Amino acid sequence: MRIQSKIYLITKNSSNLTYQFYNESVKKCKWSHIYENIIFTFDNCCFGYSCKGGAQEITTLEVWEDVSKASAIGKAVSDFEAMYNCQVKIREIDAINQLGALREHIKDKSSIPDVMILVSDKMGEAVKDGLLSPLDFMDTDRDQYMDSAVGVFADGGKFYAAPRSVESLVVYYNQDMIEYPLETLSEYEKNAKENKKQGKLGLIGKFDDIYYAYGFIRGYGGYIFGKNPDGSLNVHDIGIDSEKAMKGLEELTDYIKSSIPQDIFEKNGDALIDTLFMKGKASAVINGPWALEKYAKAGVNIGIAPLPKLKNGQRLAPFYGVKGYAVPEKAQNKILAAKLIEFLNQPEYAEDRYFKKAELPPIKKLMDESFIEYDELANAMINEINMLDPMPSVDKMNEVWGDLNYALNRSIVYGIPYKSTFKNAKIRIEKMNSENELASLNFQ
Repeated sequence: MRIQSKIYLITKNSSNLTYQFYNESVKKCKWSHIYENIIFTFDNCCFGYSCKGGAQEITTLEVWEDVSKASAIGKAVSDFEAMYNCQVKIREIDAINQLGALREHIKDKSSIPDVMILVSDKMGEAVKDGLLSPLDFMDTDRDQYMDSAVGVFADGGKFYAAPRSVESLVVYYNQDMIEYPLETLSEYEKNAKENKKQGKLGLIGKFDDIYYAYGFIRGYGGYIFGKNPDGSLNVHDIGIDSEKAMKGLEELTDYIKSSIPQDIFEKNGDALIDTLFMKGKASAVINGPWALEKYAKAGVNIGIAPLPKLKNGQRLAPFYGVKGYAVPEKAQNKILAAKLIEFLNQPEYAEDRYFKKAELPPIKKLMDESFIEYDELANAMINEINMLDPMPSVDKMNEVWGDLNYALNRSIVYGIPYKSTFKNAKIRIEKMNSENELASLNFQ
């Protein structure tokens, strides 16, 4: 008997084989019996027919996608379902909250996603807590990604996510209010004074959030964590209360006093910032690629530019972020899930995501494509990313964000000196690091 079909085969043990023929169907199969010329390809994919009686078994994958982003992967998912004879169910959850949601699902014994989104600054805690399964294919696929994106998901020689998108803050400006982007923060300050005569604002931003304010700190040479000689982070070298950091925060204070209304720092400040810009009440705003779609839909005549220079001649230097696709350790279909991630990150599908949701794919092959080369947003983000540091991916980074936001808020809203609030934040972070080390020693 000669069967020329290709078989995709996967199994957990030799008595329970699941496979798919593209051109033929076989009702029975035994590991010890191979028909002549049947090609068994062990490439981590499968599904269609069970060796137990030939009943068709359709595997369902659950994918957690970011909010309002499911449509951007629709074509890829449809093609994947057709190729692997499976079903993919997509659930939208804010990427920032997905790791927390995973913890809750594990605790409640609810369904665990097969694929989820991992934000790079949460990588450390996820790996430490054993929540993610290593992606073996990344050992060879890593070279297709930008170095700035792939390294943040590596730990102990293993990769725990495949880069999905890179993002940085940029300046969105209203071309009906500003003819061309301004080069310095001082120029935007002058623009704000001119606009004030008409009851309008200049460049605004959520600067009571450390993610946005950090650009001032780093622009003057301050930092959260220092670096070891090998480039890794030194969690014992905390520079948030240094004199350089204070100089950056002083310029932030001066700019807020001259150009930012206090109500932006209230509870719904994010929404207010968007509203002011979309209604033509502010000439420019600092935000990320996630804001482009709503600004465009609002009809703003948008221009996009890199972040402005500070008084010391250096540009605002916030962190850049990376989002990746990951497989939870407790996922039911890890192998097919990994295959889906590989599939989603093929250049044609990554390009489709960018056109639909403005998420820059960190894939080297796409960097020279015309849609990247001549795109304002892509160019602005690439320009920033090449100069910036990634968000720290060390364990407990979420708590660090909380301490720094608290310090920033106390100073901006209540007027407490930065030196005091950030010194206290440093003490809390140092204490947390000591407790983590002690816990690690006790565990060992």
